[in-house]
Amino acid sequence: MAKTAKEGTRANIYYLPPEKLKLVTDKASDLFDPRVNEPPSEEFVANIKHFGVLEPVGVRKNSETGEHEVVFGRKRVMACILANKELKKEGAALLQVPFVFKRGDGTLMQEMMVSENEAREADSPTHRAAKMAKLLDKGRSEAEVARSFCVSIGTVKNMIALMEAPKAIRDEADRGGITVSEAYKLSKLEPADAKERLAELKKVAPKKEKGKRKKGTAKKARAIVSGGAAEVRSRKEIETMREAISDNVMAPGEIKRVLDCVFAWVLGDDEVLTEFLEQDDRGQTAAGG
Repeated sequence: MAKTAKEGTRANIYYLPPEKLKLVTDKASDLFDPRVNEPPSEEFVANIKHFGVLEPVGVRKNSETGEHEVVFGRKRVMACILANKELKKEGAALLQVPFVFKRGDGTLMQEMMVSENEAREADSPTHRAAKMAKLLDKGRSEAEVARSFCVSIGTVKNMIALMEAPKAIRDEADRGGITVSEAYKLSKLEPADAKERLAELKKVAPKKEKGKRKKGTAKKARAIVSGGAAEVRSRKEIETMREAISDNVMAPGEIKRVLDCVFAWVLGDDEVLTEFLEQDDRGQTAAGG
């Protein structure tokens, strides 16, 4: 078979301290991404601190300033900066960031930036849980598994519980028919009860608009999973409390992000909480942008 032009070749990988890589914050730049203003999670920093940056980031050298501007891999660079601060305090060796040069006009850079994050296919919940279980079986602690997956220990516990749920529930979570958080809760019930509630959920779950459940269906789903309609405060009361916390609590960005996520869930947006717990994130995994 004839070789292609690039077969057998390999891109040159370079290394620099994270502080020497430019994170573009100018909104007018082709390389600006709003996520540059969002701090990486503590779990992601812990992951980078332990494993280092496993996947090279993309860099463009600015011909005018000579700066190495990050095209994709912002979260990896930010997490590496924070990890190095901790390592420095501990007197440990500091990390460097592997990178490859990317060349092209501004539009091509934007396309690379988008593609590197969007062209990813996340593991299904059960595949992810199986990988966690395998690491635990090999002697890794829940904390070590959580670090590898960039999630909390609570999420690891929930994912392992999902492995023990009836197959019907696991299959429904994998295909997206129910949220992972709903699958967690159902996995804690007796199999017969879990299947009965799943059947009720499936009557609600298909009612979606643009990938999200229609207004009001999320509340019904929560009532089904919990076994009854829980007493909740009015939307106005919740919004008032949310504004009060946002305006008056001097909390770091990550804590405010958690609070926003919780309030969104209370207001009926299950997908926000699921995405946060799972750290699916594009940008939240060791290979994230």
